[in-house]
Amino acid sequence: MGALQRAHRASHKDVASHNMHLAGRYQLRGFPSVILFIQGEEAGCFSGARSEQQVRTFISGFVPAFASRDTGA
Repeated sequence: MGALQRAHRASHKDVASHNMHLAGRYQLRGFPSVILFIQGEEAGCFSGARSEQQVRTFISGFVPAFASRDTGA
């Protein structure tokens, strides 16, 4: 294995370690998990698959201006 491959593998381990740290910090248990931050603070979260409309409803509960945006539909 060449130096570049070793570096690439090491960077993946660093990313995986960082992701595990974040998952623990935010107590993430499901996939996908979504956390909404407003001004650097956790405002809300959910885990599990959601439809586009459900995600839009979730966001607009925290960011009312989002609800009035054109959905392009």
